[in-house]
Formats: sequence, structure tokens, C-alpha cells
Amino acid sequence: MNTILHIPHSSLDVPPEFYNGLLISMEEFTRYNLFMSDYGIERLTSHFKGERVVAPYSRLFCDIERFKDDEIEIMSKYGQGVIYTHTFDGKEFHRTTDEYKRFVLKYYDEYHNKLDTLLLVC
Repeated sequence: MNTILHIPHSSLDVPPEFYNGLLISMEEFTRYNLFMSDYGIERLTSHFKGERVVAPYSRLFCDIERFKDDEIEIMSKYGQGVIYTHTFDGKEFHRTTDEYKRFVLKYYDEYHNKLDTLLLVC
């Protein structure tokens, strides 16, 4: 049996398109991004010998562990569905347009297709 290690929240990176909707200072965003990440987990699991799936972007850009449909994702009512618009304390930090949402959901779908394919092979 093969083992898959899924690391969804270790990255601090966001694509350039993310910054177009940022409503807080870069300093505040950097603190929040670090607080909300599992930064460093890849080093802690470097001994792992199975398949690794590591999300290349911060959960603040796209939380790939959320349900895609906001109607069934309980955290979406707090602005923390697949696309985060609010901080954990309720402050609006990111503006989302329809175009941006399509961009994020394309990434979400590509990531899940990759993960699904790997799960079928293992």
C-alpha cells in the first residue's frame, strides 16, 4: 500500500493576482499569512518516503481543504471558504471579483484533479 502525505497549508506564496484585491497593509498581511500557515511542516516531514502533495500557494489565496460550494462550507459565512475575504477576527482583508473567483476556482480544480489522479494510482 502506498502512502500519500498531503500538505495543504505550508506555503506563504500567493500569485500576483492576489494583491489586486488586498485591503490591508503588506505588513499586516504578512503577519496574518504566517499565523494562518503550517510553515515549516515540510522540514518536519522530510523523512517521509511516500508520495507528497504540497499546495504551492497560501490558504489565504485558496484553501483547498474547503468545500468548493459555499452553500455547504460552514466557514464561508465567516469569509473563510475556498476564498478568504476576512481574517479570523472578522476584519475584511481581501476584495473578490467574479474574475478573481474564476481564477481561484480554476487553481482549486487543477489541484484537486492532481490529488484525485494520485489517489487513483496509489
